[in-house]
Amino acid sequence: MDNKKIILIACLFLLLLVGFMVPVLAEETTNQIYIFYSQSCSYADQAMLFLGQLISKYANLTIHSFATEDNQDNEKMFFLLAQSYGLDLNNLVYPTIFFSDQVWPGFDNNIARQIEQQVARCQQINCPSLADRIKIAQQDNNLISNDKVSVTNSPIFKIGIVLLVLILLIFLMTKL
Repeated sequence: MDNKKIILIACLFLLLLVGFMVPVLAEETTNQIYIFYSQSCSYADQAMLFLGQLISKYANLTIHSFATEDNQDNEKMFFLLAQSYGLDLNNLVYPTIFFSDQVWPGFDNNIARQIEQQVARCQQINCPSLADRIKIAQQDNNLISNDKVSVTNSPIFKIGIVLLVLILLIFLMTKL
């Protein structure tokens, strides 16, 4: 095998490896906060300002905000998470903030302090993923629909990509 073929194979292999590893690494290093709020709630406005400050302070923090008025999908997700955290669904308040294995109904300075302490702690250690908790809760409640499942995260899709790259490599090797 000549040098061109070796270089081509190495480049395609690295490209394939990087393509699969970047999303995995990004998921592992991102702490996610979910906030559910009412647009007419002044406490929600205060919470959003505070969370904006946290993003500027902690690089690997992502905030997902969901207004529940006039949005049934957001409301369903709110109820699903609230139930998985053991909250009374008849007494939910806005805003409600979910992070790792913690939940904070409402917002004040004490809650802000607790949230920041938890975020700082999760910068140092590997805290439970809220995304994993959502997936488990969806499975437990049979709420995963076909239009919500990501095809690109399925093992079959990844195997198909690997096979396509291998076929391309074989084709290129026979032509060089």
